This record gives sequence, C-alpha cells and structure tokens, in this order.
Amino acid sequence: MARDLAIDLGTANTLVYARSEGIVLAEPSVIALNENNREVLAMGSDAWNMIGRTPAHIVAHRPLRKGAITDFDITQRMVRLILKRAGVSRFNKPRVVICVPSAITPVERRAVTEACRRAGASDAQLIEQPLAAAIGANLPISEAFGSMVVDIGGGTTEIAVMSLGGVVYANSLRVAGDAMDAAIISYMRKQYNLLVGEASAEKIKKEIGTAMPTSGNTYLMKGRDIRSGTPKEISLKEEDTSEALKPILNQIL
Repeated sequence: MARDLAIDLGTANTLVYARSEGIVLAEPSVIALNENNREVLAMGSDAWNMIGRTPAHIVAHRPLRKGAITDFDITQRMVRLILKRAGVSRFNKPRVVICVPSAITPVERRAVTEACRRAGASDAQLIEQPLAAAIGANLPISEAFGSMVVDIGGGTTEIAVMSLGGVVYANSLRVAGDAMDAAIISYMRKQYNLLVGEASAEKIKKEIGTAMPTSGNTYLMKGRDIRSGTPKEISLKEEDTSEALKPILNQIL
C-alpha cells in the first residue's frame, strides 16, 4: 500500500515526512550534474559538498531560488530522486502534499504539482508554508483570534496572520537565509578582504549568527586573502555577524 507523504521543498533543504513514520528524508536541495551528458552524479548532502570543489564539467545546481523553481527539468529529476529515496516505486505511488510559498504564482503552482506527478506521485496537493508552519507549531488557528507566523526559510520569509482556519493576511519576502549568507560573504570581503564560499558563510551564520550580540562567542574562519591570494585566518565575533545581518533583518522587520 502506498504511503501518504508530505514534502517541504525548500530553497535550501528538502524534508520528506511519511504518515505514521515521521521524517524519512532531510537533505539539501542540491543536485550535481555532469554538464557533458546531463547525468546525475549526486543529490542532497553529497552534491552540497561538491559546491566549489568540482571540475568545470561537474556543476552543483540549486534548482529552487528564492522560493521559486528556476529550472523545471532539474527540479523534476531532483523530486524523482527524493521520492525514490523515500521508498516510492512504480508499484507504490503515494499521495503527496507539498509546502509552497504563499506568494507562488499559478504557473509555479502547476510546475510544482506537475514535477511531483511526473516523479511518481499518484496525486499532489499544495499547502501554503505559513499554514503548515502554524499547524506544526500547534497554534490555535481555528480560533476566532489572530495567530501570527514568521517563517524564515532559505529563499523566502513567509509572514502570515491566521484566524478561523484560514490566512487573513500574508506576505512573502524573497529575502531569507540565502540572503543572510550573501550578506556575510559581502561583509567578509569588505571588512577583512577575505573570500569565503556559501558553505563557509552558512557555517558562520549557524555558529555565531545573531541579531543582538550577547554572549561574546567567536569563530575561527579560514579563507583566501583577496589581495595576496594566500590562505588567511581570522577570528570572527558576534558583533561581526550582527553588523553583516542587520540590513537583511531590517527588511524582515
């Protein structure tokens, strides 16, 4: 018998939940292809580790940017691999519900459902991310008063007020975790003449990223000096990440 699945197809990470089993897959939303023959070489964590470390003909793609599908074909192939890893086969076609940003266009909605059906789902339904987040957080959204959610993902920040089981007001900003990583990269370049990649910027964000520095934590960061081209090591403070992230947080506020 086919399992019912829920997929959070995020810009940065993809989660798959199976009914009565819990989360059965959690991987970065990345797929690595051989550009010469379009062969899939890796997906998820394996593909993420290839970013910036591969020959020219091997490219790690992130097919979702800022909450939207930028490459339908690659997204479809990634979803097919995700469903395969979750145990879906030709004889086991599940019903699937997919989380999408509230500001997604009708064209993008059709693209997501079509990608899931072509990948092996018997049926695909969409649910808005703020509503799914509110249900997951056990907010009383069916009551006759407002519940607010601010869901900061990789590509989008979803802001919604819900009441009586529906969304009263929603706004989707295409500024979120990825923009924070980019802000850290830019800050490191300007402040320390240090060149760091996406993976390093995300590590900085997770380790000492903060809106208000309070604990005095530091993080030893290695990169390449822009002027000399040689390896360079610096000790970052919480004040650095606070300054780097301020413009992004102000947009969300």
